[in-house]
Amino acid sequence: MSQDQKSNTKPECYGVLEKVFPKGENKMRQVPDECWDCTHRVECLKQAVSKGSGHKTMQIEEAAREEKITGGVHGFLKRWSRLKSLNRGEEKK
Repeated sequence: MSQDQKSNTKPECYGVLEKVFPKGENKMRQVPDECWDCTHRVECLKQAVSKGSGHKTMQIEEAAREEKITGGVHGFLKRWSRLKSLNRGEEKK
């Protein structure tokens, strides 16, 4: 296979959130070492966090982080509203 054909062929892990942007030991998401040399890295990560279940997972994690920061009744209602919209499939970012 030529170099051009190799770079056009997407790997099996392409766009799979838990493979290309897994949670590390500290519960923070990070790019695995083997992904740094991949020519598809940027597009792959964009795909993983913006489509399907990866997008929903990232929104839920964002809401959880916000919950730690924003407290009180106002924060609760804001998070509840966002998660309800997310579960209905209405929220778009």
